[in-house]
Amino acid sequence: MRISFYYQHFTLKKWLAAYTDNHLTANLYKKVGGHVAECFKCQNTIKEIQNCRELIQSSTIGIKPASSDIWRRIESEIQKPETHQIHGPRFSFPQKRNLKWIMAAASFISVGFLLNIYFGNGNSSLETPRNQTQFASAFDFGFYIDLKENEQDVEAFYELYEAKEFIEDKSVSFNVKSLAMTNHLKAELNPDCVRLLRNGLTECTGASCKIDKKIIEVFQLNLGQPISFGNHVFRRVNFDGVECLLLEKEGFYVINWRGSLNEYLAIGDLSEKDILKLVQTLL
Repeated sequence: MRISFYYQHFTLKKWLAAYTDNHLTANLYKKVGGHVAECFKCQNTIKEIQNCRELIQSSTIGIKPASSDIWRRIESEIQKPETHQIHGPRFSFPQKRNLKWIMAAASFISVGFLLNIYFGNGNSSLETPRNQTQFASAFDFGFYIDLKENEQDVEAFYELYEAKEFIEDKSVSFNVKSLAMTNHLKAELNPDCVRLLRNGLTECTGASCKIDKKIIEVFQLNLGQPISFGNHVFRRVNFDGVECLLLEKEGFYVINWRGSLNEYLAIGDLSEKDILKLVQTLL
């Protein structure tokens, strides 16, 4: 299905370079190859990798290895008697025999720059560091919505962000800020399970709670933290004077709003009364 394909692309694209060089185990090579056969984006990435490999190989053509007597000539130069003549500043062009080495070094530097553009940041275009950081740190809730919409296990979303369950006697593993967010959700919603999700240096707290015997997932993020909803389009609504973003899906709703200290996202079979209760509780 489409969501499985998306998840495979998200998790397997990091192996494309090793796949091109045939440096994977048999099982992983087969798994990556099956995805590449159906993914035009990964096929284009592999072509770029192959083009860079060919560029590296072509840059070494015509470069001859150092002659066998190179150390003898170096030693003879070292043993020459020193002269104490004073010379003014001077510049001379490299000799022809050394020029090819300089050209080869320049070629390798250029190829390294191209490789950094193509593969250093996972895309083939230059971006400012600020944009790269924002993209890398954004939690993709569009993935969660896709999983739920296609009736697939949402645990794939938690695995993607290495979710760690909050346990009372092991709370020391949470930093102070994450622990404060977790305790806030526990005090307000009394959830059955609270988990900490990490994406690079950014964090998000997720809580599974029950409202009128319905399981609702509530996520708490820092204000201004970048998040993504994929291709899903929300509409603006107002609940008790709080502006919210609402997405209606068959069998569940997604509601996003801002409190005074944090931003919240709730997903589940929510009624208007449930939404109003959540918005009033988490402000």
